[in-house]
Amino acid sequence: MNLRPRAVNFDDVWSKLKETAEAIISLKPIERLTWDHNFSDIYFVCVSVPETQSRQLYAAVRDCLEIHTKELRRVGSFGSLEDQTGDNLLSAYNREWSKYKQGAAYLHNLYCYLNKQLAKEKMDAESQHSFIADDSEGPFPHLGVGDLAFAIWKRELIIPLASKLVKHIIGLIQQIRKLEGTYSAINLADIRGAILSFVEVNELFLNESFLGQQKSPFTLAGGNSVTEFYEEMFEKHFLEATENFYKSLTSEAFAYLDCCPYMEAVIHLIKFVKVIKTLDEERILAQRFLHHSTLPKIENLCYEVLVNEQLEKISLMCKDVVQGELLKDLKNMYILFKPLNNALPILLKEFENYIKKLGMEFNVSPTVDPAQFVGNITDLHTKFTQMVIEIFSGDGEFTISLDRAIQSIVNYREDSKQPPKISEKLNRYIDILMKTRKGRTEAEIEAQLSKSILIFRYIDDKDLFQKYYSKMLCTRLIASLSFSMDLEESMINKMKDACGYEFTSKLSRMFTDVNVSQGLTKRFLE
Repeated sequence: MNLRPRAVNFDDVWSKLKETAEAIISLKPIERLTWDHNFSDIYFVCVSVPETQSRQLYAAVRDCLEIHTKELRRVGSFGSLEDQTGDNLLSAYNREWSKYKQGAAYLHNLYCYLNKQLAKEKMDAESQHSFIADDSEGPFPHLGVGDLAFAIWKRELIIPLASKLVKHIIGLIQQIRKLEGTYSAINLADIRGAILSFVEVNELFLNESFLGQQKSPFTLAGGNSVTEFYEEMFEKHFLEATENFYKSLTSEAFAYLDCCPYMEAVIHLIKFVKVIKTLDEERILAQRFLHHSTLPKIENLCYEVLVNEQLEKISLMCKDVVQGELLKDLKNMYILFKPLNNALPILLKEFENYIKKLGMEFNVSPTVDPAQFVGNITDLHTKFTQMVIEIFSGDGEFTISLDRAIQSIVNYREDSKQPPKISEKLNRYIDILMKTRKGRTEAEIEAQLSKSILIFRYIDDKDLFQKYYSKMLCTRLIASLSFSMDLEESMINKMKDACGYEFTSKLSRMFTDVNVSQGLTKRFLE
């Protein structure tokens, strides 16, 4: 084919192009040969001599699309969209949009040469800091043909129909939330299709993956976000309705519930709707119908209205839930409090205070010997470590609270003027382990020593602990009271791992000196 520019009779060429454009935008089939001929015609119009007719072609395409969309609104292949309401409007709108969206993509491909020429002309003008003159029928376009088609759809159909359409969609979503009517009768695909059309009219041809398109050089006017129109036309109304819905729950459905039932209260939205599950249902709702950018806004709104505004009510039961070890309610409370900066500290404080309360009972009990004390503290640590993992999802803040509580228990002082008794108690316990087996294996004793190290790590005054340990170790070594030197060495190594070499250097020297002495004595006797 000869691609040399030539003179073109625009009216003759456009009569053929118009027929094809009307068929494509209505998603009617056309012959492959017709497509190829039209593709060539568009090229020759754009490079025609003595001057290009691309602006005239663009204006003609624009007029064609405007006429088509106005006819859809007033007549439509599924009836006049203007005159329809409710489900009929939603269904007809979605079917028309599905066809139009696909047709616009094909039209964008057919006019790809015009798109490139417009983009090049725009970039050239921008690089020279000049302005592109307006044509006689409106400002010179800054959009590709596909994006132009969506801009026209937005102006001619979404904006005029938005009031009825959005109101009905929000009403359907409220029905789903309340489980009113027959859920299966609601066309979920139509809801999602209509809502996402508010985004797609701005988004589609900026997406490289759509129909294998290269990323469009055309951008939204003013650099606006592709979701700005969606946020203005739909999202703000939806969030307002959502907030009112949540407030109605707290003032009506949940008003008579106590704390624990309330925390279970946002899941089934008719009787005891549970808060935790409602959050999950709202996430599913957002993922099923809405643009992904709305999900965090719904979650924030849900937490604000259902949790933060009810925080005083929930917090009153926090102490009882923690001290009653109501694990299910604790889990619910954690999930609700975690996202709120002012709520989680309440739960952390009660958690820490409860552990301290249990631990202090071991300290003040006159019947608790050193072995029982060590066992009680390690059991307490194990129990609440497991709770942190299972109930609080391993949250580091609860681990810190647990550590603070255990540290407070371990370093408890009966008399503020006297040092804590933990160093003496723990050393006596270790001394008993080292001196007597009582039917236990070395592995069992090793496990007990590991528990001792757990408590040792929480001792503040480790120098005092070292003083007691040195004295008792010396007695065991000199009097040969230790039944296993391997265990003695293992214990010293455990302390070295916890506090470093300098802390155990004196103990290591004592142990080494005794070993050397025993070796020399043995050799002398031989």
